[in-house]
Amino acid sequence: MRETAGQRGITLSERPLAHDSDYVSIDVRDSNRSSIVEWVTELFDQGGVHVLIGTAALLGEGWDAPGINSMIMASYVGSFMLSNQMRGRAIRSQRGNPDKTGAIWHLACVDTELADGGEDMASLARRFRSLVGLSITNETIESGMERMGLGPGRLAERDIELYNAQTLDRAKERHLLKERWASAVALQGSMTEELRAEGKRVPRPVVYPYTIKAVLIFALVLGLETFFDAASSPQMLHSDVPGWFKFSIAAIMAAVCASPWIYKAAKMTFKHQSLDRSIREVGLAVYTVLYELKLVQPAPSIHLIGTQEEGGAVVCWLRDGNTHEKTLFLNALQQLLDPIDNPRYLVYRTSRRRFGLSHDYHAVP
Repeated sequence: MRETAGQRGITLSERPLAHDSDYVSIDVRDSNRSSIVEWVTELFDQGGVHVLIGTAALLGEGWDAPGINSMIMASYVGSFMLSNQMRGRAIRSQRGNPDKTGAIWHLACVDTELADGGEDMASLARRFRSLVGLSITNETIESGMERMGLGPGRLAERDIELYNAQTLDRAKERHLLKERWASAVALQGSMTEELRAEGKRVPRPVVYPYTIKAVLIFALVLGLETFFDAASSPQMLHSDVPGWFKFSIAAIMAAVCASPWIYKAAKMTFKHQSLDRSIREVGLAVYTVLYELKLVQPAPSIHLIGTQEEGGAVVCWLRDGNTHEKTLFLNALQQLLDPIDNPRYLVYRTSRRRFGLSHDYHAVP
């Protein structure tokens, strides 16, 4: 330590810690902070120091240590760029060590009383929407918490202990990490970040096909019941009118009883578009605003927004743009679709329908 410090002209003084004499505190008597950072990094790369504790401010010092093979991100990271810069210090390649791997640990406190795990977990979920990596279940490269086996839902204390134990076991399998990355890269063509939203979060009244089907079945059952009741009534049975006339009267009565429900099903079919078309239009509106703010580059086009319905949910993604632009777009769209929770601004929207006005409220991303 003194040798490397002396080579850089750095003067050291040390004093034992008052509560533990096995450890010392080293004071650096030098005003050149850049030299200090370079010296500590060199000491770390040579193995003189095994653990470094610092803040995000180190990034501003031009800090770079390719020898890092583990990083614990213990504090809140707010921006997409900063979190990726911090991760980059551990996943960077190292000259002379082609088999180097890096493990990045993200810490969070879980509130087991809350369904979403609390604010720390929500912050972690926002961070992971911008980070891509290997899925722990599939040979794929993904973003989001799901790739780490953490989907929505309440976590019990026992679940947390089991998950942490499994994570520690995976961290010991460094020899498999490079192989899994190679397999995933070979399978993947190009990375596309996407957003999966529940149908009920799309900003309009949503009617699924089975709902319309249920209304039509109810109308059919009601019509048949009315028809047979009318046809078998004493008045019909003892009437002298022709049979075709009896049949016509019963059919008209059945149609009158079922018509409100048939009308309702037709109205629902006409009024509501498909899920993917609706969210595509919403996505285009969000993207257009980002483009006008000069935050994204490709000119707005409906063909830029990709959507697909999957089992009651709709998946949306940006077909073009870099990772930062895709993440920015998806974060804005997510805030728009999420349940309204104390936003700074609200947009009140009315749209004229054939059968009246539709009223919607949206959180401004």
